[in-house]
Amino acid sequence: MLDKIFSQYPTIHKWDRLWIGVILGLIVPNFGVLMIYLLSVANHFMIGKAIIPIPVIIQHINSVEMLTKFLSVGCMLNLGAFFIFINRDYFNIARGIIFATMLVSFPIIFTTIRSWFA
Repeated sequence: MLDKIFSQYPTIHKWDRLWIGVILGLIVPNFGVLMIYLLSVANHFMIGKAIIPIPVIIQHINSVEMLTKFLSVGCMLNLGAFFIFINRDYFNIARGIIFATMLVSFPIIFTTIRSWFA
C-alpha cells in the first residue's frame, strides 16, 4: 500500500520497487569495503609483506576517519548502481538507491563536521 503512495510512476517491471532499491543501496557499500580489503591484500602480496588479517582490518575500520573513507567509497559504488537502474528504466529502484545513499551519507557528513570543530 505504501509503495503505491510513494510511487509516482506506474511501472511495467515486476521488480521495480522502492524497498528493493533501499536494500541494494545498503548492500552495495559493503562491496566497497570488500574491494578495499582485496586491493590491500593484493598490494601486500605484490610487495611481499604479510597479508593483513580480517580482524585487524575491522579494528582499523572502527576508527572514525577510516569509517568515513570506506563509506565514501561505498557511496560511489551506489552511484554506479543508480545509473545502471536509471538506464534500464527502473525508476523506483533508482529512487531507493538514492534514499539509501542519503542514509549512509549522514554519518559521513556528521563525522566530517565534528572533526572540523575538534
